[in-house]
Amino acid sequence: MTSKFTNTNTKAAGFSIIEVIAVTLIISIGLVGMLSLTWQSIKVLGINRGNLIASQLAQEGIELVRNTRDTDWLTGVGGGWDCSSPCYYLVDYKHPELTPTGAGVDGNQAKLKLDTDGYYCHASLGDAGCNGADTNFNRVISITGSSTASSTVKSWVRYKNGNNFFDYIAETILYDWR
Repeated sequence: MTSKFTNTNTKAAGFSIIEVIAVTLIISIGLVGMLSLTWQSIKVLGINRGNLIASQLAQEGIELVRNTRDTDWLTGVGGGWDCSSPCYYLVDYKHPELTPTGAGVDGNQAKLKLDTDGYYCHASLGDAGCNGADTNFNRVISITGSSTASSTVKSWVRYKNGNNFFDYIAETILYDWR
């Protein structure tokens, strides 16, 4: 009589703890990279949004100055300006006349609000209709020259995104077209 002995203590197929740790490490590195990319994309999105709004606000400032000058010329009414060195003004769609300001773009007077109609305006100009939400944007218009001759007009918009300040300056020369 022969008896056969079989080994019942065979190794089962599976993962060792080292393989599990290695796979977890590789997946973690990939997730950190994706999260970093997502965070960076959100940050750039905020900066691009701010730049787009700032560029439009700067262009609006220049167009309001051009409109003020042209209206003054056509109607013969209005004080105009005469600035041998830069003069600083506030202007918005509710107040198309130029309002002198001594404060720079960082001053509270330059702060723009988003009014209930969806337009940006300076609450410091005294209009009760400009009572909307505060924004991150400030705007000041700088003019060098005379309203009856060529003038250099700069519309300076500053905005804050996170802890950083960004400036957008649009500049044009208004020529005497009369």
